[in-house]
Amino acid sequence: MQSSGRPPALGKCSLTRRATQAHSSYIPKLREISLAQAGRADCGTGGLAESERSLIPARTGEGRARAKADRVKFGRKPKLTPLQTTEAKHRLAEGETQTDVARLFGVSHQTIGRL
Repeated sequence: MQSSGRPPALGKCSLTRRATQAHSSYIPKLREISLAQAGRADCGTGGLAESERSLIPARTGEGRARAKADRVKFGRKPKLTPLQTTEAKHRLAEGETQTDVARLFGVSHQTIGRL
């Protein structure tokens, strides 16, 4: 057989092997994948995408755990400071309407209603 001068065509499994080598830090996670997923990962980039997709929750979970250990606060920042919250509650107890208190602090009446 003579060579046509072109590089040999890469099979699906060799492409998967290259992609796996490029993401070698995730190899321990790949071992946790079920046998059915691992079989799909060996036979093409679609299977590799599926296996990568299954690793996303694990990676994000690890990141969230690290952030919680560093005492990072999650969620939206409150519209009112603790001092404003106590003042708003005091005004509501005195009989002011939620709408009036909301206008005073520049928030929605629904925000005041949640206090």
